[in-house]
Amino acid sequence: MSGFMLIDSEFSIDETAVAEQNAERGPTDRIVVDQRTRGIVSGCRVTLCLLPIDVIADPDIQYSDIPLQLELHPSPGCQFTRCTLGIDLSSNPNARIRDMAPRGEVSAPVTYSIKRSSKASLQVPQVVGTKVATEVKQKWDVVYPTLTTSGINTAIALWTFIAARNERIHVRNELRLIAENTPQEVLLARITLNARARLEGLSSMLPLVAKVAHDQIYRLVSSSTSV
Repeated sequence: MSGFMLIDSEFSIDETAVAEQNAERGPTDRIVVDQRTRGIVSGCRVTLCLLPIDVIADPDIQYSDIPLQLELHPSPGCQFTRCTLGIDLSSNPNARIRDMAPRGEVSAPVTYSIKRSSKASLQVPQVVGTKVATEVKQKWDVVYPTLTTSGINTAIALWTFIAARNERIHVRNELRLIAENTPQEVLLARITLNARARLEGLSSMLPLVAKVAHDQIYRLVSSSTSV
């Protein structure tokens, strides 16, 4: 399935977070960032792809079924242990997140599906077993070490992936966002991405942030562009 690349960005060291952590540590426990560390980090990338959107419009409200694909690309010597993706729709006065998947806290394999019983009712229910109702549009399996989410009935969706002890998080993650908005209005979004990584030669996790402009606004349409 083809899509539009929203973000293809390098990671950089979150210098502010490092300084805050070091302020709470003793002299021998502080994170020391040298040229080698910066070199490893400079090879780490993240991509976020927007897949074709399904839009369902009622006279008074519009629903957008927004599939996303998040991929982490670690460089040699780096393992991602945590990643948080934020989708902020607050640039749209009437937009809110109706549902998202995966959602809640996930620490074991589950199967999700998109189900639409009417134009005014969109939901992402968890399906038990293999039986799927006739109105199910799509389903997929989700397996993460640990995942926490928030954002339903607000304007900001957050997914946080956390690796199990001494493990790494998945490098490819399929996500789904169902948003409601005023009909005929294009959804606008700000996107944030930050991570933590285990680097060779460092005893502490290193906070990273994707090089995404804070004030950059993206149009969430199938041929999406930034504005």
